[in-house]
Amino acid sequence: TCALPIYTFHIGRNSRVHYIEKHYGEGNGNGQNIMNPQTIVYLDEGATMQMDTAQIAGIDSTKRYTRFECAAHSEAIITERLLTHGRQL
Repeated sequence: TCALPIYTFHIGRNSRVHYIEKHYGEGNGNGQNIMNPQTIVYLDEGATMQMDTAQIAGIDSTKRYTRFECAAHSEAIITERLLTHGRQL
């Protein structure tokens, strides 16, 4: 199976957001569990987003696409932890 979750965030002026995302693919890693998420973030002036993502267990292949569009004095802090089973394509 292939999952293509698409997330879009619009963070307002001088706002602060801490986003935590955890993906778990059920299974033993012997199937074709593919996850290719897309995350697009628009930060207004002075906004801050801290994004912590984790992908654990059961995913055979992943290709992440993450894009931030930052206005003046905005800040993006990104931490990603990815684990794949089987053969990463």
